[in-house]
Amino acid sequence: MILKSLLFYRLVIFNTLGIVGLLAGYWYGLVDKLLQHDALGVIYVIAGLLSIGIFGSLNRGWKISKAKNFVSQCNARLWAHSFVVKVRKMAHKNEFIQSMAAQSVLVGLFGNVLGLITALGSPESVQAGAAIAFGSTAAGILTALWLEVNFLMLRTATSNLIEDVS
Repeated sequence: MILKSLLFYRLVIFNTLGIVGLLAGYWYGLVDKLLQHDALGVIYVIAGLLSIGIFGSLNRGWKISKAKNFVSQCNARLWAHSFVVKVRKMAHKNEFIQSMAAQSVLVGLFGNVLGLITALGSPESVQAGAAIAFGSTAAGILTALWLEVNFLMLRTATSNLIEDVS
């Protein structure tokens, strides 16, 4: 028996493993260290982008999986032009996931700049500023990598779907 919604299952498994890794980081105190030194709240913005990206990826994955299942059950030569156009639009709708990845890097770099400004404020604040700078940059980069993998899975599945209906 062939599993239906395979893309969606892959996304669920990948994101679940990512959340388990995040919980492990929390268990070992790494997340607390990041949050403790994030006086400006940059990590919370990055976490919000990650949440939106994960839920968006799962939503897009579900829709693409439904379309792939529908295509596999029907004859590809019978497609109406409107459905082909809808499938091509799916590829463009997936791009916001990649945008979330890029925005998380930019927010991380913004935190880096704010941390450096804090570090340059006084000799006593160098350590606090460095912690803000490096912590926000690390969080932004890790979030971007996570969301980029989601986007690549969606892009590959959408490209295959476009090939199936064209």
